[in-house]
Amino acid sequence: MFVDIVMPSGDIISKVFVASSFTKKLFGYMLRNKPQHNAILFEKCNSIHTFLMRFPIDVIFLDKNFRVIKYISKMEKGKAIWPVKNAVYVLESEADRFEKVEEGQVLHKKNADSSQ
Repeated sequence: MFVDIVMPSGDIISKVFVASSFTKKLFGYMLRNKPQHNAILFEKCNSIHTFLMRFPIDVIFLDKNFRVIKYISKMEKGKAIWPVKNAVYVLESEADRFEKVEEGQVLHKKNADSSQ
């Protein structure tokens, strides 16, 4: 399933693949030379790692209301972020896709078609 992630201004940041199952969450961007999706939304998630990844990523931790509570730009491979308090979702993308996002903003998600 895909959703659009929308800024408070109404601008669409990205079409996002929703990783809701264990296997989809497990693999994400691991072992890939480039992203297979513009971005991935991990549901029920509050920590991540970049082990076995081959490119830097931007990471956004969101609370239950989709408020940005932590933003990490250009996270390098081989790193881990321990659980982020109040995070319920994690949004990942290749580095620099989320450069307009700021901590404290409330993002929104809306349905998108399945093509990319």
